[in-house]
Amino acid sequence: MKNLIFLFSLLFIVAQACAQHPNAGLILGASAGMAKVSTELTPGFKTVPNEFNHKFAPAVSLELSKLLGNHFEIGTDVNLTLLKGDTDNPQFSAEGIHGAMKDPITEPVEYNNQLFGQQLFVSYYFRTFEAYSPGYRLEPFVRTGIGYQAYTAGFKYIDAPDDELIFGKNKGNYKKYELFEAVYFVALGVKTKFSNHFFMNTTVSFNYSNYDFLDVVHNYNTDGSFADLRGLYTAFKIGFFYQSNEIDKHKSRRGQYNKPVLPFSGK
Repeated sequence: MKNLIFLFSLLFIVAQACAQHPNAGLILGASAGMAKVSTELTPGFKTVPNEFNHKFAPAVSLELSKLLGNHFEIGTDVNLTLLKGDTDNPQFSAEGIHGAMKDPITEPVEYNNQLFGQQLFVSYYFRTFEAYSPGYRLEPFVRTGIGYQAYTAGFKYIDAPDDELIFGKNKGNYKKYELFEAVYFVALGVKTKFSNHFFMNTTVSFNYSNYDFLDVVHNYNTDGSFADLRGLYTAFKIGFFYQSNEIDKHKSRRGQYNKPVLPFSGK
């Protein structure tokens, strides 16, 4: 909670500092889509074989942001991402090593991981905000940010009840763990404007986790040592947003206000 308060406080401090800009209105919206684990990586960014068939699962977020200058946006979000996968032919590097996997696993298994997190982000729009025109308009952008995520995860036999886990964290009999890990991301997006107040964002994000626990199974090297891996998951979302004030229509593309037209001036 203290991290959430810090992020919102930082956002509003910046917002007040830039309140004189005609684009300074707050933006609020929600996004929904799907996410899945892409791969696990070594610290040198080399991929390792996947031990599961990773599947798409829901992902949602609530976002608050603000435009800055002519190209940038700063914001924060609260997000919930579900990750899942299974395998009918389990072959895990942790078998015989990890405490929960001392016995061989031969039956089909699955994992479910619920990530709850907060992020702070910065977006860059390729067109200046003054160049926006009323009505339907596509505006591409890139976004990057950092945050943290908490895990509620379970790994079990497919036919077993949800509370009968082989291994997990903050779930079933594994409720004693406090696990918060950093996540870094970069996203490609397109804003679709419906009006000066309403728009839709379509984004694809690539999320890099500092921990090898996205699939709820730790990895080990052939010599039995712990493999210090990282996780990568991809999310696709569509969101609908409201901006609290419209872009000033009397501002020129150079960012200067046009002089008012006086009655009977002949112009």
